[in-house]
Amino acid sequence: MPLSCRRAGSGFVVRHGAAPSGEVGGRLFLWHWSRQDLDLAALARLELLQGSVTDDDVAGASLVVGHLAGLGHRRIAHIEHHETDPTRIAEMPNAQRADGYRLAMRSLGLAAEIDVVSTSYTQRGGYEGAKELLARPRRPTAVFAGADIVAMGVLEAFTEAGLSVPGDVSVTGYDDTTFAAFGPISLTSVDQAGTEIGSNAARLLLERIADRRKTSVQVKLSPSLVPRRTTAPPPE
Repeated sequence: MPLSCRRAGSGFVVRHGAAPSGEVGGRLFLWHWSRQDLDLAALARLELLQGSVTDDDVAGASLVVGHLAGLGHRRIAHIEHHETDPTRIAEMPNAQRADGYRLAMRSLGLAAEIDVVSTSYTQRGGYEGAKELLARPRRPTAVFAGADIVAMGVLEAFTEAGLSVPGDVSVTGYDDTTFAAFGPISLTSVDQAGTEIGSNAARLLLERIADRRKTSVQVKLSPSLVPRRTTAPPPE
């Protein structure tokens, strides 16, 4: 995976998902820079040496499920990213979002309706996941795609199948990317408070540079739901 970081004086801010995958790669990366007396505030789910700022993905997934259930949906499916590396499962947001979906479904008395498709966090993964859901004997009335790019593939598959969104099926994404707000798409999504994540990461970095003895800090921010035109009550 390509390295993505920004240097600020004697420190780096590492973008989420930028460190090498797996426990060894990620820890070697952090250890290497720490040995050079640099400071890190990373936007990633790694066991960081200097601090982290993350979005609460479990809470975000709960917001999505709560929104859909509030509209009257019961058959709510989720498309997750397939991951087999145990360390990545613990670190990355896809697993947190899937866990949040399951917890929310159970808390709303919808455990029997839990339906998870594992593909990839790509447009192609969303398309294939939607095709799998369309083949179900009982098609879901709502699909929670684990990322906005996945939702793009879901929308493509449903359009190809002649289904109306949200008339026949509701669709949500996650990340509130630029194209989610694009008028013709108008995708319901979850805002990760990216500006706050960036400002908090910069603050942690500067505080660490000023005081190298400062205790490592982990900051978790609360996401917010952004309802748009891809969600509505289920068809009668």
